[in-house]
Amino acid sequence: MLVDDHAVVRSGCRRILEPFPDLEVAEAADGPTALAALAAAPADVVVLDLSMPGMGGLEVLRRLRAADDPARVLIFSMHDDPLLAASGLQAGASGYVTKGDAPGELAAAIRRIADGGTYLSREVAQGMAMARTLDEPADRMTPREREIAALLVEGHMLADIAAALSISYKTVANTLVRLRGKLGARSNAGLVRRLMERGPRLNRPEQE
Repeated sequence: MLVDDHAVVRSGCRRILEPFPDLEVAEAADGPTALAALAAAPADVVVLDLSMPGMGGLEVLRRLRAADDPARVLIFSMHDDPLLAASGLQAGASGYVTKGDAPGELAAAIRRIADGGTYLSREVAQGMAMARTLDEPADRMTPREREIAALLVEGHMLADIAAALSISYKTVANTLVRLRGKLGARSNAGLVRRLMERGPRLNRPEQE
């Protein structure tokens, strides 16, 4: 379901998703309408704007979670503020992309989230990564751990991370085991969520 108060945005999203006939798209122009529609006909993924008149996107998200609605939520906002992104993730969103991102990124994010993953656009991920360093000594990461964590948050597979950093797959896997222990995560998916929510400073390798 697309939830945005601007008809032109909803129309644009529909055009982006047209090449994917397996995606059935519903719309709502405001929060109360979206909540009522979702209560009547649950959706797999909700693409949710933050800035809407009346009930804002974060309140819609909180009410969905309070009602135990199983829909996975992708925030789709004009703002790339890492604090807003962190607030959305803490409230229960599974991803955050901006309206300035490439059109294909929206479709990729919906696919990833529908499959049970998480998704942050690169700009938002980098902004959150630079926002602050974790204070707890046990959570402090080495430069290599930060590099691997940054690529993991961006959605790269372990083999791709190993290739990007010219290290072995085993080194990547062992590093992620240590990071899961430091941050109290049981899986790599849980580790990604912890990193996204808490916004540690990550050092991403330079792109060639």
